[in-house]
Amino acid sequence: MPETHPDVRDAANGAPTMLSPRPVAPARTDAATSTRRSLGPHLDEGFRPDIEGLRALAVIAVILFHARLLGVHGGFVGVDVFFVLSGYLITRLILGELVATGRVRLRAFWGRRARRLLAASALVLVVTAVASHVILPPLNQSTVAVDVVAAATFTSNFVFASRLGGYFGAQLGQTTPSPLLHFWSLAVEEQFYLCWPPLLALLTRRPREYRRLLLIAIGVLGGGGFVLAAWMTPRSPTWAFYLLPTRMGELLAGALLAVLGSQVRRIAPTTRAALAWVGLAVVVIACVRFDEQMAWPGTAVLVPVAATMAVIVGGSAEGVAWAPVRALGAGVLQRIGRHSYALYLWHWPILVLAEARGGPLSWPARVVAIVMAVGMSALSYRFVEDPVRHDRWLAAVPRRSLAFGAAMMLVGLTAAWGLSATTPSFAGGQVAPTPKLAPLVPAPTVADVPVPTVGATAPPPTVAAPTTTGVPAAPQLTSSAGQLDGLVASLQQALAVAAQPAPVPSNLRPSLGAAREHALPYDQDCVNVGRDQTLTPCSFGVEGAPRSIVLYGDSHAVQWFEPLQMIAQQRGYQLVVLAKGGCPVTDVTVRTPILKVTCPPWRDAAIQWIADHHPSVVVAANSYTQYDDDAATWAAGADTTMARLAAASPHVLVIGDNPTSTTDPPSCLSGNVANAAACATTRERAVRLDRIAGEGNAARAHGVTFVDTTDWFCTPTTCPVVVGDLLVLRDQTHLTPPMAEFLAPLLDSLLAPMLAAAG
Repeated sequence: MPETHPDVRDAANGAPTMLSPRPVAPARTDAATSTRRSLGPHLDEGFRPDIEGLRALAVIAVILFHARLLGVHGGFVGVDVFFVLSGYLITRLILGELVATGRVRLRAFWGRRARRLLAASALVLVVTAVASHVILPPLNQSTVAVDVVAAATFTSNFVFASRLGGYFGAQLGQTTPSPLLHFWSLAVEEQFYLCWPPLLALLTRRPREYRRLLLIAIGVLGGGGFVLAAWMTPRSPTWAFYLLPTRMGELLAGALLAVLGSQVRRIAPTTRAALAWVGLAVVVIACVRFDEQMAWPGTAVLVPVAATMAVIVGGSAEGVAWAPVRALGAGVLQRIGRHSYALYLWHWPILVLAEARGGPLSWPARVVAIVMAVGMSALSYRFVEDPVRHDRWLAAVPRRSLAFGAAMMLVGLTAAWGLSATTPSFAGGQVAPTPKLAPLVPAPTVADVPVPTVGATAPPPTVAAPTTTGVPAAPQLTSSAGQLDGLVASLQQALAVAAQPAPVPSNLRPSLGAAREHALPYDQDCVNVGRDQTLTPCSFGVEGAPRSIVLYGDSHAVQWFEPLQMIAQQRGYQLVVLAKGGCPVTDVTVRTPILKVTCPPWRDAAIQWIADHHPSVVVAANSYTQYDDDAATWAAGADTTMARLAAASPHVLVIGDNPTSTTDPPSCLSGNVANAAACATTRERAVRLDRIAGEGNAARAHGVTFVDTTDWFCTPTTCPVVVGDLLVLRDQTHLTPPMAEFLAPLLDSLLAPMLAAAG
């Protein structure tokens, strides 16, 4: 989100000057004169009320999108509108200074940005840190502290890009988003302000060719940015969304119009006015018709970019009575445009923290939150943003403004330190024993172990129990088998104890602070997270082993990596991972645009790979909650998949999805250290019976082994989130690696007979 309008308004409009007047030009050198001659005839200066009005519409779109009001599902394009406007205004400002003074004064430019941006943002960071300490659970507070540091140092986009899950997946109502998520766009712009002006200054070394070189630079960098965005979006959508290089084309599209300047007036005024109306209409339509299911930025971003450029071009259509500048110049839009930066800063943390405090907000509550944001923005604009921007003492010497900016960064860092230092302990102070997992009935001998019939849902098990105190060693798995029912009965005893009130263990594995860590395949780039349809098998287990186990599915398959890796190593198998995040094994259509296209061919390639390589056993699993198909559609998709898997391999184990949580367990536990049971979910709410029935019936129909895992995690009434010293879930749906590893004996009891039958 860019800052307010340019630093100088057109005095002829009667509007106030926003910063100190342009400095008197020094004596021109030949180089400066050549640069001025290159630019001067085309420079377009003066206050643009149409741009101020467009800024107002853009911030309104963003706020309505974040607040989920009035059906503005594509309001995120408001940020793209701002990027274009920012590139235009900043480039026009620098070129105007270059014409006036003969040089680009970088320290003065950065000093103006510091006065303009950092006081208001520092205030928001401090208030958000304090409010987060009061409202959020401790684990979220520690995360917000990191986000405050990132916001204060212009690196928010890198921080959020590095977290698994994209911008749209962190909107209200889906997960607990950071109250500072919106600082990503400020980071992009601030990085642009650090990079773009030095390039403008560097090109002055060729003064006679300055304008031509500038146009070439814009064409190469801007065009490259659009190409990079189109290439990266299907391959790495999160990074494509957040990074400056993939957004550079949008910023430089505005810069292009600033360099062209008055040349656009060669287009007839009526044509420009018509273009502006078309552009304005396209922006509005995009805000209503686009939604977060789109691949963004990709190539679709060209729509709001071109539309915004059309409005900028048409705003100079003087003398056309029906030009949109009159509508955009309305007083209310001008006022909102002036306050747009403050509105952008305040609205998101207020929405997020209000929802964190009271749960999902009704639409009247969201309206009240927006009214609060308007009030806070008006106060901060009146008493912080405007006074600092106009302070003559700071403006007189650039280094004062730069020092002030450094001080504001220090304020943000201090707020982060204060939030981190006051975050309470995540542990209840008691050490919990490692839960036991041993069959409650005598284990049969090897001769007693039958090979499971195809389609059986509970083949005989095999394992020895793990140690029961301290941090256990990996279970030593054997080729003998106990009975799965006995192991589950043992587990049910541990779950019953876990359902009773007890503090969060101080020896919790993993600790709440490390709860978000992922399995090894993520670290080795073996999980295709929304990138493309390329199948990339990754081998683990025993290198070079002639026999193999295949783990196939989405992220809910990858969560079983640890126990399968243990089984493969102890039994002498390769473990091959075929995984793509967000792509279910079940043959259903994924709603997100990238996965809708890439999942079917990826699924085809995975099943074909299985058919071609003849693994000993295929273990498949997928999420039940990420995909919103009805029961009949899910059952039909499961039937299609089971038929294909049965044809590809005679030995397939489908692991039913684990129950989910209605809260984010790590965050909930950090706020309930005295009673971990307070974060449990009832079995009725945690289990998708329709999904289990559809998948189980399809498996039996095609001779595929299916296991319902509900009793692995839930008592008849409750699904605890801590069992002994184990944290069950790292978020609302995914198992932690230690919990999955603890369940290795149950998986081994299912796999041992299948591996024996496979030979």
